[in-house]
Formats: sequence, C-alpha cells, structure tokens
Amino acid sequence: MPPRRAAASPGRSRYIDTLRALALTRVVVYHVMGSIWLPIVFPSMSILFAIAGSLMAASLDREKVHYRKVLGRRLRRLLVPFWAFGLAVVPAMFALGWSDTAFMGDVEPGVDAAALWLWAFPVAPPPGSGPASGWVLPLWYISTYLWFVLLSPPLLWMFRRWPKRMLGFPVLILVLWAVDALVLDDRVGTMVLLLCTYASCWMLGFAHHDGTIGRLPLWQIIGVGLTTAAFGLWYAFTYPDPHSGPNVSDIPIATLFYGFGVTLLLLRFRFTFEWLRRVPPLDYLVTAINRRAVTVYLWSNVAICGASVLTDWAPLTDLYHESGIPLLPLVLVTAWTVLAVVVMALGWVEDLASGRSLQLVPTSHHRARRHAR
Repeated sequence: MPPRRAAASPGRSRYIDTLRALALTRVVVYHVMGSIWLPIVFPSMSILFAIAGSLMAASLDREKVHYRKVLGRRLRRLLVPFWAFGLAVVPAMFALGWSDTAFMGDVEPGVDAAALWLWAFPVAPPPGSGPASGWVLPLWYISTYLWFVLLSPPLLWMFRRWPKRMLGFPVLILVLWAVDALVLDDRVGTMVLLLCTYASCWMLGFAHHDGTIGRLPLWQIIGVGLTTAAFGLWYAFTYPDPHSGPNVSDIPIATLFYGFGVTLLLLRFRFTFEWLRRVPPLDYLVTAINRRAVTVYLWSNVAICGASVLTDWAPLTDLYHESGIPLLPLVLVTAWTVLAVVVMALGWVEDLASGRSLQLVPTSHHRARRHAR
C-alpha cells in the first residue's frame, strides 16, 4: 500500500484539547484516590499517547523530509521541563537521604549511581530515592514518550504501508511476554513492555491525523472499539495483577486492548467543542492545562505528597476531625491547590522550551496553536 497523506487533516481542535485536559485531570485524581474504576471510566494514558501520535504525524507531514527539526522541537519541549524537574527533585532526594533506590515502584538498597545519567536523557525511567519514590513513579511516561518521538519518522512510514501488521506487532510481543516465551524484566525489557503497551494507541493517532478513522464506517468503528475494550476488561478481571487486582492500568494486555478500544471511539466522534467559547472560565482552564501539560504531569505527584504533608499537619488534622470533613476530598483539593502554585511558578519553563514569550498565565489557545508543531 502506498503511503497516504490526509487530504484534510482533522488538525488540532478544542475537542482534542479537552480530551487531553480531562486525561491529565484524571491522572492527578487517580494518583490521589488510587481507585481501579478510574482507568476504566477514562483510560488517560492511552488517550494521551494517541493525541501525541496524531500531533507528531501532523508535525512530520508539515516538515516533509526535515525530520530533524521536528525531533529537535519535540525533544526540547519535553526535555527542558524534565531537566528543570530533575534540578529540583534530585538534590531534594539526596538531602532527604538517598539510602534506597526506587525504580518503577520497586525499591532496592543503595544508590543506583550508574543510572543517574538517565536524569539527563531519560531513555528509561530515571531512578529515585526510596523515601521519594512517589515523585519519580510517573516518569515512565516521559521515557515512553521520548522513544515514541524518536521512532516516529520510521514508524509513521511503516504504518502507512502496513497498518494492520504494525498494529498487530505490539500485540504479538505482549502475548509472547504473557505466556513467558519472552522475558522483559530489566530496564531494557521494561521499556520494550511499555512501548508495546501503548504503541497501538500512538499509531492510532497516526490514523486519526490521516483521516483513516473518519473514513471507516461508523458501525465498524463501534464494533471494533467495543469488542477490543470488552476484551481488555475481561482480561483484567480474568488475569488480575497480583498486587492491585483487576486494575486495567497495571495489566499491559488489558491496557492495550481497553485503551485502544475506548480511544478509537473517542477519536471517531470528532466533536468541535466550540461551545467552550461560551464558557470562558472552562475554556481558559482547558487552554491552561494544555499549555502546561508537561509541568502538570511532572509535578502532580510532588504536589500530592506536599498535600499529604499539609493535611497531616496537626492543626488541620484536628480541624477536619472536629468538623467531620472527609480526608480524601481535602487531600484532593489541597493537591490541586499546591499543583496550581507550582504550575504558576514553573510553567514558564514550557514557554522557554517552545520558544514562546515567558508567561506566568498562559494566553488564549488561538495564539498557542501557532506554536503547536
């Protein structure tokens, strides 16, 4: 099949912006609550990768053969906020006492000094200290996103020629891993596992950009979407995670199928969401979260840890015990408050990385679109 370029790309829309804002919001809420139903209600990570894949395909098509410019911009917009995050949290982790090292939720004794270079170029999730393991736990997304950006030029070329084979290849790898025919247990294996879990959604973003999803019959999209999502749920409840149970987000095969099915349905219904213009506070909130997406993601767990410390402060503890205020909503509100302060203080780093004028408060999305490449 010859490569196809979309005659009329769906482009960036307020609907896509809203999906990304909702996905980031759900990530923060999930990290506070930990409820296994939240990834079922809204599979945020699959949606974020699909949206990023669509935008990456659009950028590559605009630049034609000048892929290095696209990669340079994308890497700068990802790595500069990440480096700012590392400059703050790595010294803090050493100051708090780095006697144990955390990697993907596992804690081992000692400092993994040999892996500290990953804080410069995170081709795998960088290590963190045991006491601050929650701060670095979400960094797997940064590493996975980085690899997808680097692989996108050849991946897009191959997807446009062999779409079904490319969508099926990650499934094959995960099946081989699930039946113990393939061992993926070190840092390299972890990255292969993460890439295969979300590669189909990233390439689904390619199809969204090319307009392929919109050209397929609606009944076919609904059938495939519901079937794959149902299989993902069935797999999660049939083969639950030993630690978290039937949590879709902790089971790679369930994540792949459920996330793909739901994301396919969401990308097929291309609403304009122009009604947001009539609700300025909500419209601005969507804009602000999109303009500060990397900052929100990077600092969300740090904000949640800070909120937990604040709500454990004795005067506040006595207050909510005496007033009967539930603790969980209090932590959630406090976490969002702390995160908003952090984003106001450090969000300008994303402007710096994108070559925009530095702003404490993001401007309208119309101006932002001129820089979204």
